[in-house]
Amino acid sequence: MSEQHPKLKALYEKPWGSQIDYVDLSNDGLTEVPHLSMYDIKNLNLSHNQIKEVAFRRLPHGVERLNFSHNQLADTLYWDAIFTPQLRTLSLANNALTLFVPIIANMDTVDLSNNQLRHIVDIVPWGGGHGPFLLDPTAWKHLDVRGNPNLSARILCFGKSYRPKHLKDIAHDAVGSSKGWIYDVEAGMALAKQLGITERCARTD
Repeated sequence: MSEQHPKLKALYEKPWGSQIDYVDLSNDGLTEVPHLSMYDIKNLNLSHNQIKEVAFRRLPHGVERLNFSHNQLADTLYWDAIFTPQLRTLSLANNALTLFVPIIANMDTVDLSNNQLRHIVDIVPWGGGHGPFLLDPTAWKHLDVRGNPNLSARILCFGKSYRPKHLKDIAHDAVGSSKGWIYDVEAGMALAKQLGITERCARTD
């Protein structure tokens, strides 16, 4: 392991299968997500690096808190909970994301502050099914989208009977209000179809 990544080098000295509550790989000169799936890490800090994309298969499968803030993530990020089924808190703050597409079944808090988001996307149906991709109605309670200057008041949502009951709090600047968000089902369903999410959510295996 290169001396350019001293924290990662120290981690790799631990045996595979090690159970670790917190791993700090911030400011470690990383340009990609390192291979960490062989460890049981609950809280992982990858902030302040130069990571440009999320290599999901390299992440610890049981991670519960994940910090990707202050990296170089850009454009669209499609987050699939199948790779991080225990994740509760996710920070993607201070990147350059224009669209965050959540396929999440368990998230409590998502921080998307200081990006370049155009819309909030919430296209996973909640309730009414038992498939692994259906959103728990108690999940994803808190969303932070402050510092996104191009953010529209439209929320791209999924399902003709969509009701955003699970999303309890949206922290934002002067975009919308507690009663001013516009839930755009048509655009949300079109995006879901484009990404193949409609079909995937029908799975029960």
